[in-house]
Amino acid sequence: MRRASFALVAMLAWAWGASALAEPPAPIDVNTASEQQLEQLPGIGHKKAAAIIELRKRKPLTRLTQLMQVRGIGKKTLERLKPFVKIDAVPVADVPATTAPP
Repeated sequence: MRRASFALVAMLAWAWGASALAEPPAPIDVNTASEQQLEQLPGIGHKKAAAIIELRKRKPLTRLTQLMQVRGIGKKTLERLKPFVKIDAVPVADVPATTAPP
């Protein structure tokens, strides 16, 4: 019994130590991330991931605060997301052209 308990404690300590030493994942670009990648973010499920994609289809994001335009993403969620997301420079060719009314 003691041997099993010691083994369990040793395994947990090793797992905790290994995860503490692992590098955090690289932030993902919200303008190019797939729906599946977005769903891996804290607080983002299927609906919010789809809403982020719809938001960026209208116009690529230039600031992380624009994520708060998605229903359910407020200041607290944005703060939780910041370590995991980034916005790279948007190529000019990817920016939708605006047309003047006739």
